[in-house]
Amino acid sequence: GISVHVFYTLVGIGFLIQQSEWLMSLIRTAGAAYLLYLGWQCLRSQPNTTIEINGQADSDTPSLFKAFTMGFLTNALNPKASIFFLAIFT
Repeated sequence: GISVHVFYTLVGIGFLIQQSEWLMSLIRTAGAAYLLYLGWQCLRSQPNTTIEINGQADSDTPSLFKAFTMGFLTNALNPKASIFFLAIFT
């Protein structure tokens, strides 16, 4: 996920964002909306009621692909990482 941020900052997206005030406002608003969405999903979530029987939990363990995809998207869509890499590489 970090490679996504490094790529667009090295390509020059930081310069575009720096020169375009409306683009920076759009990205900032999209990041805030995403954080609000995540907060709302956390508030709506139900507690995990996993029952252990003989030391084995009865839960849905994600596949390796699903776990990788979830981790990648979590990092790639992280607005704080975007701001961090734009500040470092520009």
